[in-house]
Amino acid sequence: MASAARDCGRAVSVMDRMRQDEGRRDADLMTALKKYVEDTCEAIKQVDNELKRNESSLETLLFEIPGESDEQISWRNLVGRRDVIAHQLLTVDDRRVYREAERDFYSLQEFVSRVYFAPIKTNFSAGRGATPLFRLEVLNRLTPAVGGERPRIGTSIVFVFEDVVDGFVCIRMGRTDKNKIALQAPRPMYFSVAGVDGMERVKDDQGFRETILAARRNRNEQGTFVYPKVGTE
Repeated sequence: MASAARDCGRAVSVMDRMRQDEGRRDADLMTALKKYVEDTCEAIKQVDNELKRNESSLETLLFEIPGESDEQISWRNLVGRRDVIAHQLLTVDDRRVYREAERDFYSLQEFVSRVYFAPIKTNFSAGRGATPLFRLEVLNRLTPAVGGERPRIGTSIVFVFEDVVDGFVCIRMGRTDKNKIALQAPRPMYFSVAGVDGMERVKDDQGFRETILAARRNRNEQGTFVYPKVGTE
């Protein structure tokens, strides 16, 4: 997903340049936009193929973006867009490419830039969890979440683990307007955060759970980091 985030960011930068002179569609910029849209959608397609080989999918795992929709961003449209551009390059409607990229890619960038695939496999059933690392500033930039609310684009950091028993598992971490940490997990799990007192059990549900854990600052020479430790009871 890192490749999708990188190329999506490049597409957004190109669109920002094109919007500076509204109504003007420089041929070179349009060619660059189509390239970055194609590369982004190709990266997403590869992730989806890998998930499907393991009996999962983007639609079920990363539900913030719907699987299908004709009116808004959807995983199906993103995957299909790659094929349209790649196989019909000379007949692609540039206006449609720009219009759909403008509709989808700003929110897509906001989402995929906060999705992290863990590099090692976990075994939550055996108590072998994971400790992802991220800067606290990333958490502070999120839109505040509400307890019980279903995670939306912009309200959480998404950690994706490949578990030897459960397959691909998503765990989401957000914050509330009271600077509490909000968590969402697909099964009962315990969370603790380095530098923060206490441990919180998160129940199996689709909504955020506001926890007792506070997003405190714990500075060191490298900056402010959060180390959420994830495991089962």
